[in-house]
Amino acid sequence: MVTSGPLIYFSSTMSARNVWYARNMTSYRRVRSAAEILRSVPPRDRARMLRFGLDLDDPADAALFVSGVRAADDGIAAQERWERENALR
Repeated sequence: MVTSGPLIYFSSTMSARNVWYARNMTSYRRVRSAAEILRSVPPRDRARMLRFGLDLDDPADAALFVSGVRAADDGIAAQERWERENALR
């Protein structure tokens, strides 16, 4: 069944409430720029990472770090979506 407004469709496997919730409750996670991710690392943590050989001032190491943070953010967002979709079943 197709409706207008916030409900886009109704599936026999999902209740109307779950569909509305999944479509309207946005995650607080958003895509962050590489610069924003690197700026969010405090100097103390940068020094700790440097001891393990990860220099965030080196472009290759910074790219590796940013890709890891983005992968973690994607995993957290996927988990939140899964929890929202399955919370009210």
